[in-house]
Amino acid sequence: MIRRIAIGLVLALLSSGCTMKAYEGPELPRSEIAVLHAGYRHGETVTLMGVGVLFVFPLPVIASVKKHQTLIVELDGKKTAFSEAHILPGQHSAKVRYIRYPDVAFCFGGCFWDYQTRDLSIDFTAKAGHEYRIPAERRGERNWIWVEDITESKTNGEVVVEVVAGEKPPEVKIKGKEPATSPE
Repeated sequence: MIRRIAIGLVLALLSSGCTMKAYEGPELPRSEIAVLHAGYRHGETVTLMGVGVLFVFPLPVIASVKKHQTLIVELDGKKTAFSEAHILPGQHSAKVRYIRYPDVAFCFGGCFWDYQTRDLSIDFTAKAGHEYRIPAERRGERNWIWVEDITESKTNGEVVVEVVAGEKPPEVKIKGKEPATSPE
């Protein structure tokens, strides 16, 4: 229960939009720094609403399907709580808390998710003018963590996601459907 409250507080802080300057000295222009986004959600989510009956009282029923979330909890050896960090180009180390929500969860009245968490670490090299995010996933007994460069192209405005560190798990294709890995 305490773990759920702590993660809820961290999520509230991250959604508040705070930016961390993770270097000393004067503020530098974005072309001279890199931007690291602290949280990332991916995976397919389907929410079904319905009404269940418990002791004659109608209560909402919610089902959610496969959701992954990562939060950066430490950057270059310092504890963090930010939605985005401005970092200098070069080598960096991040400790990430990976959260996997249950495949299916039902709620009657209040929801108490039985999610799994893991702390994972990764090193990466940042380039000036680039933006990054760090997804993670657990499949079977293996943890996967990788860093994605999500820099928007200055010529056409498109974002070509490129894995720059770690290893992304192989895509799982459900018959007739493309894998769902979109940011929120």
